[in-house]
Amino acid sequence: MSEPNVDDAYKTRGLSERGRQVRRAFSEFLAVPTAVIGAFLLMAATIYAIETLSTPWLFPLRLFLSRIVFKSPDATSDVLRVLTGSLITITSITFSILPLAVQQAAGLFTS
Repeated sequence: MSEPNVDDAYKTRGLSERGRQVRRAFSEFLAVPTAVIGAFLLMAATIYAIETLSTPWLFPLRLFLSRIVFKSPDATSDVLRVLTGSLITITSITFSILPLAVQQAAGLFTS
């Protein structure tokens, strides 16, 4: 007995060619980035909720961070500047390597 073809399964569901392409792109390429973005959004919402709540068990941590990590506004600015620069660098490297990876993958499928 032969295995069912994935394209046949999509055709039986009534998906158009464009819908099959979007589904394939999401399942092969976009699942991990979407999960990472979702995790970051969840972390942002959690951190916002923790910061707005006045819970007593967070006071020692806030005191430690204010005394040791963020002593002055200049130090905080420097930390944020370094983090922003590194994030922009990583993003630019990722987006510059992505077309190369797509080109190499496309080269595998041509004869």
